[in-house]
Amino acid sequence: MVTRQTKTPDRRNGFYYLEDGKVYPSVTTILDVIGKPQLVPWAAKMGVRAALVDPSISEEDAPYAIYQVKKGAAERGQQVHWFAERYKTGNELKLEDVDPERRGYCEAYMSWYNDYNPEIVAKELKTYSDEHEYAGRLDIVAKLGPNSVCIVDIKTGKAVYDTYALQLEAYKVALKEMGAFDIDKTYVLLLKKEGTYIFEEVKGDLSVFLAAKKLWLWKNGEKYDTRNVKIKKRRK
Repeated sequence: MVTRQTKTPDRRNGFYYLEDGKVYPSVTTILDVIGKPQLVPWAAKMGVRAALVDPSISEEDAPYAIYQVKKGAAERGQQVHWFAERYKTGNELKLEDVDPERRGYCEAYMSWYNDYNPEIVAKELKTYSDEHEYAGRLDIVAKLGPNSVCIVDIKTGKAVYDTYALQLEAYKVALKEMGAFDIDKTYVLLLKKEGTYIFEEVKGDLSVFLAAKKLWLWKNGEKYDTRNVKIKKRRK
């Protein structure tokens, strides 16, 4: 497995801290500035469900049920990524070692792997762009053919959303800037609970991602200091 990076960012509170003292916002932190209207009915449903399960819950507390669900989703994604990172390495986890509620996602990953037989050249690779001042960590760089080097990003959510294409485009540009890989294609691997998967090529636009970054900077402060992460809050 190849990583090919010269500096190792470390992520804390939505920022990556590089060894040379620079601090960059993460790609996903930047993309959080883009509204997700599909989450509104979901959040409402979670609040109603919490109230049905526990009728004593207050009107003020019911909306916070979504944070428990999000925490569970984050833990699920972490375990599934952990499984994928170790699969076919000689140090893989057994399915029986995975939480029963999450085994289907792992089975879906195994099915994808057996269907495509990828040559994995990097996993959990941290990337950054000094030119555009952002950083992130991608799941997989793989060869899916003799002349096709691809980014594969693992998701365990409900669908393939538009922002995923921007996320992977940012990673693609950063990898090239780092001199690590020239990426031919970017894919989302959406794993399903029932053991199936969707493997979809996505094509992003760096200019749109950078526009989102500009909006993120505008929303979070008038000045962004990449050395000290000092943000002067914009007055509302």
